[in-house]
Amino acid sequence: MIGAVLASRIAPTAYADTYIAAARPAWWIIAGCGLTALVIGQLTNTRRTRQERRDDERATRTVQSTDSRRTAGTPAR
Repeated sequence: MIGAVLASRIAPTAYADTYIAAARPAWWIIAGCGLTALVIGQLTNTRRTRQERRDDERATRTVQSTDSRRTAGTPAR
């Protein structure tokens, strides 16, 4: 796709002069794709990350309460 955009904007007679100007739309396409990937990643991972954090906190509380009950029931040495 980038090659097609680049090729469509280059005049065959003045290749060296028009290459830089022709490459600008391709860079905007690349930047737009990168930004889109970042936004989609943020949107899809935020909710899952929050859920995993809640699950981790719940597991930590469970382990801590199990450890405290086990420690409280053992005699001192």
